Amino acid sequence: MRVSDILRSKNRIPLAVRPDTLLSQCVINHRQRYIPVLDKGALVGVLSFHDVARTVFAEQEEENKMLKNYIGDTPLCGAPA
Repeated sequence: MRVSDILRSKNRIPLAVRPDTLLSQCVINHRQRYIPVLDKGALVGVLSFHDVARTVFAEQEEENKMLKNYIGDTPLCGAPA
């Protein structure tokens, strides 16, 4: 039995991305834990759900820090300047 036979029988074709694909386009909507990264048809890496989650979390943490700094430097409405 070949992998293609299993994929066809379950009507599941794995999602693959290119190295220049935006991470936001890699959100796992197809319940894949791993996404192959192909460059000109050659496998150059594998992106895991953990990789995506870790990166999104780090970006959100950085954005939260910037927002907190911005809010902390802004005087409250009606407060003396």
